[in-house]
Amino acid sequence: MRGKSAFWYGPAILMAVLTVTNSRLCGENPGVKKRMAFVREFSLSKDPTAYATALQYIGQKAHKEPDRLAAMRFFREILSSRRYHPVHCYAWLELSRFYSGSNREAILLRALQRSPDDYSQAVVLSKLIQFYDQQNQPEVKKLYLQRLVNLAESTRDIPNVAAVFRDLGMMELRKLDAFSALRHFIRALDFPNEPEVVGEVSLGAAVALGMLNKPGLQERFFRRALDNAQKWRMKSLKIRALSRYSQTLLENARNAEAMRLVDMSIREERELGHYVCLRDSLFRRGLILEQLNQLSAMEKSLTEAVESALKNRDYVGLFPVMAYLADALISGKELVKSGDLLRRIDDLFAPYHPHYFLFHYLQGRLAQANNHMVQADAAYTQAVLALRRNLPSFAFGQRSFWRYWLDSLYSRMIRFRLKRFSTNGDAAALENAIRLHEEKNELLARCIVYRGSKELSLQREEEYLQQQFTRILARSKEFNSSERLQEQLHRLRKQIREIRELTIADPPLSMDLDAHKLNLTRFRQYLRPDQVAVKFMLLENQVAVVTLGRKCFRFRYLGSDRDTLIRDIMRLSEPLNDFARGRVDYLRVHFDLPLALSLYKRLLLPLQSDLEGITELIVIPEKELFHLPFDALVSGFVYDGDASAEVFSEYAAAEYLGQRFQLSLAFSLTLLNRRFQKSNPHKMDLVAFSGPLVQNHAHQSFSSEFRFHPPLSPLPSSVTEVHRIARFFSADRIRLFSGEAFTIANFRRQAPGARIVHLATHYIPNLASPWHSGLLFSPDSSDPGGSVLLRANDAQHIPLQAELLVLSACESADQRILGLTGLAGMAAAFSQNGVRSALVSMWPVDEISSRVLPLFYRHYLGHGRASQALRRAKLEFMQSNIQLADGRRMAFAHPFFWSNFQLLRFRN
Repeated sequence: MRGKSAFWYGPAILMAVLTVTNSRLCGENPGVKKRMAFVREFSLSKDPTAYATALQYIGQKAHKEPDRLAAMRFFREILSSRRYHPVHCYAWLELSRFYSGSNREAILLRALQRSPDDYSQAVVLSKLIQFYDQQNQPEVKKLYLQRLVNLAESTRDIPNVAAVFRDLGMMELRKLDAFSALRHFIRALDFPNEPEVVGEVSLGAAVALGMLNKPGLQERFFRRALDNAQKWRMKSLKIRALSRYSQTLLENARNAEAMRLVDMSIREERELGHYVCLRDSLFRRGLILEQLNQLSAMEKSLTEAVESALKNRDYVGLFPVMAYLADALISGKELVKSGDLLRRIDDLFAPYHPHYFLFHYLQGRLAQANNHMVQADAAYTQAVLALRRNLPSFAFGQRSFWRYWLDSLYSRMIRFRLKRFSTNGDAAALENAIRLHEEKNELLARCIVYRGSKELSLQREEEYLQQQFTRILARSKEFNSSERLQEQLHRLRKQIREIRELTIADPPLSMDLDAHKLNLTRFRQYLRPDQVAVKFMLLENQVAVVTLGRKCFRFRYLGSDRDTLIRDIMRLSEPLNDFARGRVDYLRVHFDLPLALSLYKRLLLPLQSDLEGITELIVIPEKELFHLPFDALVSGFVYDGDASAEVFSEYAAAEYLGQRFQLSLAFSLTLLNRRFQKSNPHKMDLVAFSGPLVQNHAHQSFSSEFRFHPPLSPLPSSVTEVHRIARFFSADRIRLFSGEAFTIANFRRQAPGARIVHLATHYIPNLASPWHSGLLFSPDSSDPGGSVLLRANDAQHIPLQAELLVLSACESADQRILGLTGLAGMAAAFSQNGVRSALVSMWPVDEISSRVLPLFYRHYLGHGRASQALRRAKLEFMQSNIQLADGRRMAFAHPFFWSNFQLLRFRN
């Protein structure tokens, strides 16, 4: 009870009369008769508080039918009085106990109209919220919840405010709006509340923080929820917290800890004796056992999960569990059991269910296991059609789930087409396989980045706050003595910073891609006779490679399995990543030449017959293959005795793939199939940005995720680099920006009209959300609250028409990110805004490796073909050397110095 809530305290004499007996309200009990008579005789004008207490007491005691009738007559008698009194609100409220449906709604609305103060209004609003929650009307419930929130903002003296904010947070969480949910959960903790509410709020906040990619804070709130549940012995809350915490640990590959929490959750729930989330816990246990390769135990755990859900009629989220179990049964050759389970799935779920594509996929797997290939192919086709229909319903928290099924489904369909091509020589089957692979990458990218319109709403909110910020800032300069304006200014700065820190939604992919429009015959005609496109496809545990050229169109399976190949690629690139992380200096960077030779023999040597007479390769990698610097693969060795005294002479003896071919990379054939269109003549030949002002995160627009990035150093060498490049251009056809002029506003104004755009700056990666990675710019003095980061999701909307974009920045190719989606990060963002090709660096550019760029520009302006210019620049650079302090000479043949620059082709 609240100390200032007058309506909930009555005189001691009335409370004594009301609590003499705890008997029924019907007329048989003389004590109840005396109680009702006392209430009738008690004047409303004397003490309405006691009267309200009596009404509530009588309403709560009416359980059985005779009592209900007596109580209803009693409340109607009270309300029949024509004289209005504040206590009538409570009479209507207690009368609503005895009705349901629209009648109860009408009575509660009448009680809301008769509410005499904020406190009684909050009580009625809480009842209305409960009613609409039971009636499954979330939109109406949200309206009254928001009304109660507004009431809470004006006064703290209302009941159950924390529970209201908790309900609001849970509603936003179900809509996958983690930002709004977390805001409500944090607000709930500002109010005194029950221990159970504190635990549920902490659990909800942990889930929201997981969606916001804040693992440290998420773990802290999980522990807070568990501590609260342990302290107050709330087993149901403890079970749910353990189950959700284990899911987070499982997603982060902390399998041992996840297994311990899952086992604890299962044990606690079985001791409790009623169903809470046993199915989810058993399902996660099965997933962990699968990773530990304990397949029989996994099958048993999944079977228990399905049985427990069916027993308790918990059908929400059951489809994926049953699908995993059916997949495990088919893999274990238990075809009869899997057939029975598929029939059960078909009985339980309708064809328009979002997960129904899994049913068709599993039917295909079962038919394939029974050697019914025609039926299997038809079932896989039905699965793809169902998947396309239900793509927008994919949930945020199921990215790994969808990635697994997408990869498995499309890999099987692609292998069917490839087998048909191998058997019958059907070129249409090979084209279909390539389109399916392109479609898989497109669907996967859209599945990962699909978030509805949340990003747009956050951007609009930020723009509105920025306008307020500018207006109040101007007023505060005029009235510096106004404390109120200064407080508003501080609050708006904080709100803008919070919006930027908690932006969670990757933007919808703003590209018009359709793999079905890919015409491979026309694409091959676009290629020059000396060009070949090499497309790699990772199909479960196999690797296929397709070559497309004027004279060749075929595929092969590589001899190496997928896991071994990826492991070797990571081994080759790891020393270069060590340098990028500052673990070793460039004199100690090791590049494994025998391993590079082995990878060449496995990846490209089988294509030797297709590469005769070819001078340019367009490589289209997938996932982990983006980690590999293809031009540094070794095809052989030629030793020169005169070079043995040089440092890195062993690298000069290698014959690299980049010496033999002009090399470029592409994200997909679908992207590459688009033609480069230049609507207007370029205003400038070169617009270059270099040397941003680095304030080591002192600028207020740095969000928290960038504030913990390692300290950034100034880039004076980038200014020197740009001035070297500028000598190749006419002075009236270039624009150079450095220092204070290196701003996002200048980039937006000048870059769209340039033929070549050059950016030499720091790159700030965001591995959790690649589209929020950014390039560092200088603070804009004309926009004090403006951002210094040009994020990928903003860069894709700048209408560039450049023939070439040069990103001379640390990790601008998103080497670690591209392997996740194939279409993410900074380089992919520029592929959407009209750029034809981009030259990017895959690890930090130092003063030595930056010498490649002037050589590249000289050859590019002389020949006009980026791939040819890059090859010639690298060859010229590899033949040079410098003298060290000890008198020895160091050769620049080490791949570290030149292989970081990669050419990405976005358009034909």
